[in-house]
Amino acid sequence: MNELKTLFEDGYFLVMDKPIGLPVQGNKPGEDSLVERLGGMEKWNGILHRLDTPVSGLVLWAKSPVALERGMELFRHRKVEKTYWAVTEKPLPDESGRLIHFLKHIQAGNKTLISKEEKKEYQRAALDYTLLKKSDRYFLYEVHLLTGRTHQIRAQLSAAGACIKGDVKYGARRSNTGGGIHLLSRKMEFTHPFTKAKMAFIAEPPAGDSLWEYFNKLDGTKNRGDYEMSQEKSVP
Repeated sequence: MNELKTLFEDGYFLVMDKPIGLPVQGNKPGEDSLVERLGGMEKWNGILHRLDTPVSGLVLWAKSPVALERGMELFRHRKVEKTYWAVTEKPLPDESGRLIHFLKHIQAGNKTLISKEEKKEYQRAALDYTLLKKSDRYFLYEVHLLTGRTHQIRAQLSAAGACIKGDVKYGARRSNTGGGIHLLSRKMEFTHPFTKAKMAFIAEPPAGDSLWEYFNKLDGTKNRGDYEMSQEKSVP
């Protein structure tokens, strides 16, 4: 399993690069997870958002109750901009566009059901996508979430005819070695609620994957661990 990397830490937050295969929180005490590696829930205070176990990339964590509250406000008011990369087996209908569906997550089997029409107990889900690059067989999309639903990107891309590579749960032809899928929490941007610094973090795709490396070398974005920060003013 790849190493969990800390990209930023201050008195309020941690920004980490989660590897494929590491759950954010285990199903039972002591199970290897991001929570356990940070010392357990007794030491740390807040999961602000989650990534699925087979997904890699950026995770934001609150270190105190007040940081958790302010961080949740950022997400609730959609003040955290998250960008994902997804490699699909087939192309979407257009090079860029918006997908709108209605989703319902089922705990049994841990899978999200999807409908094109509004249904009872289904939640509206929307995302924007842009084709960045393509190879002979695969397609790299940049995805911006407009809502935050369980398995949203995986389910919506699949419903649109473009399964994520390795994601057999949502229709991919075969699994990837190691059990991961080609979905990356690539970039995260937000204004720090305490220091008012504008922050932007970037995670590279998992190392050692030839397809990710092919697409990544075509992109001019900064390397893993790099982040930009501009200080507007400090709050005591």
